[in-house]
Amino acid sequence: MGNEVVVTDGSEKQVLKLIKFVPSIFALCLGIVLSFSIYIEHKNILQLQSAKISKEFVQRNKIEIKNQVNFVNSFIKNSKENFTNRLKDKLYFDVLYTDSFVNKIYSDHKGKSKNEIIKIITNKIANLKITNNIITISKNKELEKIKNTFFKDNIINTTLISYTKKVEALDIYITTSLRIKDFEDILKKELIREIKKFDFGKDRYIFLIDYESNVLVHIDKNLEGKNIFKDTYIKKRKDEIKKLINIAKNGNGYLTYSQFQKPSTQEFVDKTSYIIGFNDWSWFIGTGFYHDDIIRAIKKESDELNKIFAQYQQNAIIGTIIFTLSMIILSIYFSKLVQSKFSSYKKDIFETNKKNELYNNLLAQQSKMAAIGEMIGNIAHQWRQPLTVISMSANNMQVDVELGDVNDKNTLEYTHDILFQTNYLSNTIDDFRNFFQSDEQKSNFIIKEAYTHTLKLIKAQFKNHQIELIENIEDATVNGVFNEFMQVIINIFNNCKDAYIETKIKENRVIFIDTTLDENYVYLRIKDAAGGVNDEILEKVFEPYFTTKHQSRGTGIGLYMSKEIIDKHMNGLLSIQNTEFEYNNQTFKGTLLTIKIPLVKEV
Repeated sequence: MGNEVVVTDGSEKQVLKLIKFVPSIFALCLGIVLSFSIYIEHKNILQLQSAKISKEFVQRNKIEIKNQVNFVNSFIKNSKENFTNRLKDKLYFDVLYTDSFVNKIYSDHKGKSKNEIIKIITNKIANLKITNNIITISKNKELEKIKNTFFKDNIINTTLISYTKKVEALDIYITTSLRIKDFEDILKKELIREIKKFDFGKDRYIFLIDYESNVLVHIDKNLEGKNIFKDTYIKKRKDEIKKLINIAKNGNGYLTYSQFQKPSTQEFVDKTSYIIGFNDWSWFIGTGFYHDDIIRAIKKESDELNKIFAQYQQNAIIGTIIFTLSMIILSIYFSKLVQSKFSSYKKDIFETNKKNELYNNLLAQQSKMAAIGEMIGNIAHQWRQPLTVISMSANNMQVDVELGDVNDKNTLEYTHDILFQTNYLSNTIDDFRNFFQSDEQKSNFIIKEAYTHTLKLIKAQFKNHQIELIENIEDATVNGVFNEFMQVIINIFNNCKDAYIETKIKENRVIFIDTTLDENYVYLRIKDAAGGVNDEILEKVFEPYFTTKHQSRGTGIGLYMSKEIIDKHMNGLLSIQNTEFEYNNQTFKGTLLTIKIPLVKEV
């Protein structure tokens, strides 16, 4: 059972070879791994840096094109606002002129009635020409709210800017209006000419298109004045213009597309544009950046990183060579040192193995002696009742002889009892002899059969101590030494019995034995109600010579040997834990030992 370590001459040579060559191979492998790691790291850095450059390029250019479009949009808004203010100034001047004209008519016709004067004013104003002004006279009191203010009005799809003055003497309102469109068309043409002059750098140009897809401003002069929807352009270009118009109508946004050529290369390259809508005139303004510029920026950065990587790689190769040479020198030195130590180590190992072997043999012998002691007690309990019956039968026969009352019937009955009991004693001897046979051969056996054989050896002693066994055992085939497994069961049962004796529990002395199976293992659980084991020492119960019993009752090797048998000989696991359970409507505490053993699969 001990762990023996023996170093043979062949093993020494192998170890010395390992010491000589492994460090050098390790150093070489380390260098390869290091170089590969540097390569992978370099590749990862390139990927990360490319992603970073791409992200920063896009973010930076998005901000730039947004600012440029906002600048043009502000320029148009400011121009329109200035234009409107100039119209208001002109309109106000025309209003003053009209007011002066009306007051003069009123002054010239004071002797007439108000209606007559209003009629004269109406006729005179109809013939008054002040550029394209529209002049109306009204008595509508609602105009009181907007008199002396500029306001807009839509009449027959024409936007007017108007100003109303009240003639107090006649209690009438005179409104002078201008058609904005008559002047805006001129403004639009001027703005388009100015926008065409804007220059934001190479391949960065402003395009201006209305919501009907008429191209107003574009760097490609062949497109200006064209209608994308109506002309023979490909469907994808028309679809992308629709997307641009939708973005503009909703306010502003970005769009990436590739249906217009890059001015400097005349190639179709992916482009991201920022669009803003000028809904007053149904225009959208935009500019963008081309994505092939990202590739050039990434290539520049990659070239710089490749130079750094080449230097790192060169340093790694030099370092690997130096490290490998160092390992070769050190390995030669250590191999000689180890060789000189081997002889002394072999002697120490041999002596240690001898001691371990003696120690393990002693433990096994003590375990067998303890088992023999237990078995002698079991034999005594097994034989006590049969010997009593034989003694009583012989005594009865002697009394009959002395009294002269011998008859065939009584003699046959006494003889039958003696023969039956002697046969029982003979079978008991066979059972105990089989248990003590030193068969070390492993074989397949059924757990239930091993348990039944064990029970024959110990049931009398458990009956004598009023301990009830409650069984629920299934057939399960395992592999091991049959008698060793019986010894494990006996050790566990004896511990349960001793626990009841030590704790002086008189009632409900029960031991539960049950099995469960899963796909690969059988679990044999043995549980008592003797109060359990102190948690502080629970982990020590499998140590050799550790026992919680009185010196007269325990050796401390029973559970140790049991775990050795289950864990090492049967490739299983023996474990212990405290448990609490209910039985006969009462709560009990006890110890649960679980034996987990691999199942033998049927072929």
